[in-house]
Amino acid sequence: MLAAGRMLVTGLLLAVSPLLLFMLGWQYFDTGGSPIEKFHPAILLSTGLLLIMASAHGNPLTGLLALLARTPVMLPFFAANAFMMLYASLVLHLPVTIFIETFIGAALVSLVFRDLPEPEGRSLALLVHALIFADVLLGFYEQFSGGWHLTPLIINGEDLSDEPRSTALLGHPLANACLVGAYVVMLALGGARDLPVLLRPVCFLAALASLVPFGGRAATALTLLCLAYLGLVRVWAILRGAPFDSRSIIAGLVIVPLAGLGLVTGFEMGLFDTLVNRLVDDDGSASTRIEMFALFRYLSLEDLMFGPDQATLMTWVRLHGLEYGIESFVVAFILNYGLLCTAVFFPPLALFFYHLMKSSRPGAWLAIFHFLAVSLTSISLSSKSPTLSVFVVLLAVLLRRDPYANSASRHLRMP
Repeated sequence: MLAAGRMLVTGLLLAVSPLLLFMLGWQYFDTGGSPIEKFHPAILLSTGLLLIMASAHGNPLTGLLALLARTPVMLPFFAANAFMMLYASLVLHLPVTIFIETFIGAALVSLVFRDLPEPEGRSLALLVHALIFADVLLGFYEQFSGGWHLTPLIINGEDLSDEPRSTALLGHPLANACLVGAYVVMLALGGARDLPVLLRPVCFLAALASLVPFGGRAATALTLLCLAYLGLVRVWAILRGAPFDSRSIIAGLVIVPLAGLGLVTGFEMGLFDTLVNRLVDDDGSASTRIEMFALFRYLSLEDLMFGPDQATLMTWVRLHGLEYGIESFVVAFILNYGLLCTAVFFPPLALFFYHLMKSSRPGAWLAIFHFLAVSLTSISLSSKSPTLSVFVVLLAVLLRRDPYANSASRHLRMP
């Protein structure tokens, strides 16, 4: 039952975006509907699976305490979320679903996917690869279809039907760019080991190329930076006498010409038009990231420490043309909740990411760095979204610890 549940959670997170839920009538964004509809079905299912896991110990409460005892770092993270929910609700009169859906949901998913049995981990990895590849192909199709999108991009109730970037399965261009970029880094860290050898470069190149139709400039730059770092680390290790697999050289000799051919072909077909247009004319995105700092001019010391009146803040946001969101989750946290709450919440959040790193294969810190660095350039973690939960699944499945690995085989490898 647990294995089937984890497969379903993976499928829901990677194939059913919040915008698809909205199209299907699930009141995920609106104020109406039942309380259950405010959360992604995968988060609800993960909660049920965690209760089943806890019930295996007899008393569900005892079982939950036993699960938390194995991951004590979760206690300050849950406590910080509880504090933020109380403060946001009682003092600032803000919705608390962001903390339940975005952060607590991701913590529940990490508990459900912890210590996967190897056969199940392999099956989940193949499912993840298949869904990401489908997302990538759909992104390319949307790019060449003349404006068709699986899910129209809707922000604050406005349908941005003329959005040139692909939305695909994950529902938002920036979510796609962030998560697919992290997926590419994970492949370079050994996350492709469950795939047949011939499919590894195919998935790697296709995912890397898909960052163009998704239009993620920061994600593309950071992905290339991470890959360059891994390449330099590997070359330096070989120069110092580290063992290497001759198949890696053969793969490189195949991948480099294919990548060059792909670049030329993509340029001739206009594949890079979306990304180039975003670099030339970003539709005010860069100015928005600068303009958000102007909001601090209106804050008194008390507002800065404890959070401003939200109606007043929204007036300033509209006056500065930031209705689509404050494009930095750190800045958004400070503006919405104040420095005090931000200082309380972020250390436990850092502990959570540290737990994810320690639960994964060596080198997972680079994928986490990529995810956080890209998230810093968008509203991302400061809004209600399953994006962090998707990243947790990718990390837990693709970079799960190899029980058969030894110290001599843990060198970073390209796919």
